[in-house]
Amino acid sequence: MSQITRVKRRSYSESDFNNVLELREKGLSQRQISEKLNIPARTVYSWYTGERKPYKAKTKEENMKAHSRRHSSESIEKMRISALGSKNPLWKGDEAKEPAIRSRLQRSMPVPKGSDRHHINGNGLNSDLSNILILKRREHMIKDGRMNRRDKKGRFKSKI
Repeated sequence: MSQITRVKRRSYSESDFNNVLELREKGLSQRQISEKLNIPARTVYSWYTGERKPYKAKTKEENMKAHSRRHSSESIEKMRISALGSKNPLWKGDEAKEPAIRSRLQRSMPVPKGSDRHHINGNGLNSDLSNILILKRREHMIKDGRMNRRDKKGRFKSKI
């Protein structure tokens, strides 16, 4: 049995598309354009008849229309907004586990490099903004008492 090999589709630019149209206006045939630009004859034909355009030569609206035939961009945006937060069917709210709470906090309150979030009441699961301070790493360790457990070289002291 012979094996079917799949040919990778070539990606065409807007300049390829415009070259085809220019050569057609100069009177070259479909076959001549195809051989000159090394583009399949069927592709050349579909471009100059207006049947289709290369993906990159389409406008943003045309690409949206091609990929979402059932919904307009406005309705897609409305659907996206309607499923945010507590409206989302997968929303767990107070029942969320610690990793989900931490990741939600990291997304909603990014911290600059070299800084940490300090929970004022000591409860890492209380992600209320009034409970959080942004501190430098060293300040955070001093506030938590972790710096007291280090020796002069910065290593943790043994508990023995």
